[in-house]
Amino acid sequence: MIPVYTFVGPNSADIRLCIDAVDLFNRGRFDTAVIASSDGGLAHLAAFLREAGAVVLGFGATESPRLRAQCSEFNVLAEQQKGSEPSPLAPKPEQEGRIDRLLVDCLAHHKTLRLSVVGEELRKHGLLAFVRDCGGAKTYFAKRTDRYRIKGEGGGALLSLAALAPGTKKGAP
Repeated sequence: MIPVYTFVGPNSADIRLCIDAVDLFNRGRFDTAVIASSDGGLAHLAAFLREAGAVVLGFGATESPRLRAQCSEFNVLAEQQKGSEPSPLAPKPEQEGRIDRLLVDCLAHHKTLRLSVVGEELRKHGLLAFVRDCGGAKTYFAKRTDRYRIKGEGGGALLSLAALAPGTKKGAP
């Protein structure tokens, strides 16, 4: 049985959240943490988790410089106007362009890449959350058959560039 402690006072919810997150991480229950907050006080938690090997994705209404600096990736959420409906996630052309340029460069050296390697490259360049919002890497690339091909299943799935159409410059998806 896990003892339950009641904390009262400022930051008591943040303290409990940090204790639970560290406990769950140390038990191997997750490898990616999502912090949806603009509270710079959670920067210490983000730093600990990231230094321990977790991917830390931050989401907030405003950019907290302290929290942003400690996250693997930080996404600013637009504030919703009163009475307006949230808009569905839509592909962002500038992010798709960055993904295309990154993968053309990676695939120039290799004909195929494992999706796990692609995911790591996307994370390094701050694009992993965008691809996840689009349904995950496999879904994202499978919907773009004009640019990419996926072969295989699970962790062994391989990504390659689609065959170039006649007249297309090499390296342009």
